[in-house]
Amino acid sequence: MPKRRRTRTAGNSVTKRIALNKHIATLQKEINRLKREQAGVSRDEFGEVVASVRQLQRNTDDIAKHTLDLATQLTRMGQIQAEVDEIKRALKKAKLLDETR
Repeated sequence: MPKRRRTRTAGNSVTKRIALNKHIATLQKEINRLKREQAGVSRDEFGEVVASVRQLQRNTDDIAKHTLDLATQLTRMGQIQAEVDEIKRALKKAKLLDETR
């Protein structure tokens, strides 16, 4: 049985998630500031900001899900490559495969 290869999650997705979380925090601070100052914000504008925050959270969740899916696919590809290598070795040993390849 071939060795299992270690998988690494892409650091880039973590960076994106952190950036999105920072953006969400910034928007939340802005909402809180506007509430404190009792700024003349219309109900529609406030609703738009809340909708944006919710959309950012959905995007963050989607990125996390897709990152996990990608890690799973890469693991599967590694397993398939290990199996292909094992088959090649068996064919070479049985002298059914040209060794110049």
